[in-house]
Amino acid sequence: MKIKIVGNGIFGNFLSQLFSKVEGVEQSTSSENIILAVPHYAYEEVAKEHAGKHLINVCSIQENTHQICCRYSEKVTSLHPLFGPNSPKESYITLLTSTSGEHSSVLVNQVFKPICKVLNTFPDGTAVTPKNHDELMAKTHGLTLFFLEKIKPLLEDINGIDNEYFPASFVKIKEFLEQMQDMSDGTTASIKANPYLDLQKFH
Repeated sequence: MKIKIVGNGIFGNFLSQLFSKVEGVEQSTSSENIILAVPHYAYEEVAKEHAGKHLINVCSIQENTHQICCRYSEKVTSLHPLFGPNSPKESYITLLTSTSGEHSSVLVNQVFKPICKVLNTFPDGTAVTPKNHDELMAKTHGLTLFFLEKIKPLLEDINGIDNEYFPASFVKIKEFLEQMQDMSDGTTASIKANPYLDLQKFH
């Protein structure tokens, strides 16, 4: 399957590296399968530029970006990879929020399933949708950003000290910050654009 990744930031480059190891996946600028690895505010421009093609929404928010893609194509797959370059491989999971027939099936089976676990329902059997995805991310991503913004400045004066000098609980906090280094400004902006996110609740 040929794919084209639009976006050469942290996540776009990460996906490119992952897909380069998947048999049968070819990255091509002439592909009809377009992965929009860009911040939410760039979706309108990129979707319009690739109108009519199979648009693949991988944004951290799904409802608005899915709607944008649907304005420019009838072939839209929306999914959110819940991992990045610093994530442990056992946490490589993707939430599939919307599909469009055979285009989506081929994409999921040939491109994403070889690199990660794909979920399209919650434990109670409820289908994952762009809306309930964003509602869940408002709670989880919101809390993650809160901790990141509060904790990071407090740890700037411990650089260069080995973990063996720290309590185990503190080491876990450090590991959290190290993992969050793969969260780009574009990803942060997308998370904060979640319409269900109330940042005031975390302050």
